Amino acid sequence: MKILLSALLLLLLNFNSQAQKEIEFKTVSGKFAESASKYDRENVVEFFKKDQADGRYSAVVSIDRGKAAIDRFPLPDPEFTWSIMEPMSVFFANVDDDPDNELLIIDRNMTGVGPTGNEYFYRTRVYDWTGSDFRHLEDVSEKIGTADTPAAVKEILKIPTATKSQKPDIAAFNAKIKDAARKKEFWVGMPTLVAAMFVGKFGETKERTITITAPSSESADRLDVVITDDGMADDSVRSVRFKLILRSDAAGVWYLDSADKAQRCWQGRGHEDYSGAPCV
Repeated sequence: MKILLSALLLLLLNFNSQAQKEIEFKTVSGKFAESASKYDRENVVEFFKKDQADGRYSAVVSIDRGKAAIDRFPLPDPEFTWSIMEPMSVFFANVDDDPDNELLIIDRNMTGVGPTGNEYFYRTRVYDWTGSDFRHLEDVSEKIGTADTPAAVKEILKIPTATKSQKPDIAAFNAKIKDAARKKEFWVGMPTLVAAMFVGKFGETKERTITITAPSSESADRLDVVITDDGMADDSVRSVRFKLILRSDAAGVWYLDSADKAQRCWQGRGHEDYSGAPCV
C-alpha cells in the first residue's frame, strides 16, 4: 500500500507540473527531511526551468502532511548564483547534527563572463529542514567546493559510505544445489550454470559479461566468478555486478562459498561506482 501511495503521489505531481511548467530535471523522491512528514514516506523534489532564456532552475519539495494534505516548499537559491545552473545529481545524506537526512544537489554551472566564462564547474547545494521550511547551508556548500560526484562529496564531508556490496543469502541456494545433486541433475557439476542459476536469467539489460578465474593453474576446486549486467532497462540502476566464489566437493558438485552484489547508477541517479547503496 505504501509503495502504491508513493507511486500515485509522483504521478499526480508530474501531471500537475507538466501542466504548469517544463520540468528541467527528472522528478526525484527520497528519504530526507524525515521529521517534516507525518508518514514514513519518501518526499518528492521537482525541478523546473525558471525562464526559457535563463539557464537556471527552481525546485520544489512536496511533503505528505497527512489528511490528504501535500505541502509544497520552494527551495531558496544559494547565496552565489551563475548564468547557467543545471542539476546533475540528487542524493540524500546526513551532514549535520540533527537526525534528518539533508537534500544535496550537484549543479553544473557556467558564469558566461571572463576568460573561463564558457567552462563548466560544479557546486553542491545543501538543503536542511528547519521545522517550517528549507534553508541552504552555505558553509557546507563552501566546504564541498567543486566536487562533481556524490562519492566525492561524501568523502569531503567524511560521511560514512554505504557498504561496498550487498551480501545475498546463499544458504537456500546451496540447499537447492544439494537437493539437485541427490537427483543427479547435471547442472550442479557445471560452475557456469551454477553461477547463472544463482544470478538469474539474462533479460532487460544490454550486455552480460561473465569472467571465471581460478586462483592458480593447479587449482581445481575453487573458481572466482564475476557476472556483470550493464545497460539495464531501468531509469536509475545502470548495471549490477555479482562476485561469486564457488567450491566443488569430492563428488564434483559446485556450491557457493560466498556472494557479493553491487550496483552502479545512471548519471544523476546516485553513485556511479559499484556500491551496495540504492540508486535514486
